[in-house]
Amino acid sequence: MKTNNLYNKIALSQNENAYGPSPKAKLAVLATVERMNRYPEYHSKTLQIKLADKLNLNAENVFVSAGLVESTDILIRNFINNDEALIIGEYSFVAYRLLAKVFNKKVRFSKMQDFRIDVNNVLTLCNDKTRMIIIDNPNNPTGTVISEKELIKILNGVPKSTLVVIDEAYIEYVNSKNYPDSLNLQKKYSNLIVMRTFSKIYGLAGLRVGYTIANKELIKEFYNYQAPFSINKLALVAAFNAIDDNN
Repeated sequence: MKTNNLYNKIALSQNENAYGPSPKAKLAVLATVERMNRYPEYHSKTLQIKLADKLNLNAENVFVSAGLVESTDILIRNFINNDEALIIGEYSFVAYRLLAKVFNKKVRFSKMQDFRIDVNNVLTLCNDKTRMIIIDNPNNPTGTVISEKELIKILNGVPKSTLVVIDEAYIEYVNSKNYPDSLNLQKKYSNLIVMRTFSKIYGLAGLRVGYTIANKELIKEFYNYQAPFSINKLALVAAFNAIDDNN
């Protein structure tokens, strides 16, 4: 009798890294298996500091999460009041709308032109009750990007109380010269939040590790809403060691 083994199937829609994780990450995981009886760090401080060093940031500006879905969950669940709204692209990462539905949040869908975010439509939809705009850049699933000029137009055109969240899960695959330097833009725009992941380029999708970069007051809020021991020990050591493997 044949068994239906889901672990042997490849879901093309999930854009998993076909090359797998770094050898350094795999060795680190194997070396940690014997210590699985020990709890991981309460809030992933070691990886937080490592990421801050890599990105030339202060650790207080980095939040480490169990994949970007945890960060998105925290944002939509806790940062949007019932009388406020979220704007997302009509063709965007499905988790945004699913989480908004779970938490009964109001969603406005911005139109897309040639599968690209229509910046003017985003600004038309935005008002003083718009708490958050989430843009995946590159866009998932269409692969299109918005330029730095377009992102600045959005940042200049929305209320300062509106959080502009840029999901850069695929940033390492971008070769566009006009792609935004979002971390540099954060120096001017305190309402800009950037999310990145270890799932794609680092091949750690099964371990669930992501990180968010924002002003220190917002990062404090993220950690206030995160459950303790959110990221398991194997995921943390894999991510920590994958960062240093440039091959």
